Amino acid sequence: MWVWVFAAPAGFMLMIFVLAWLEERIVSPVDRSFQIQVVLERSEPDEIESLVARMLAPIVPSRHAS
Repeated sequence: MWVWVFAAPAGFMLMIFVLAWLEERIVSPVDRSFQIQVVLERSEPDEIESLVARMLAPIVPSRHAS
């Protein structure tokens, strides 16, 4: 009986961690791709490369905005 007192909160915290990880892996890229699409539609051709580099900088650590 006392095991559930400790196991239930631990399981709940694990579930929250897994759901946050799934949201980061699934939802964020979809939102980011929509933002990139909107920016690309509104930008001039010479602005596109720097805008995409700035948006992708948090995703790809080795690539920095110019």
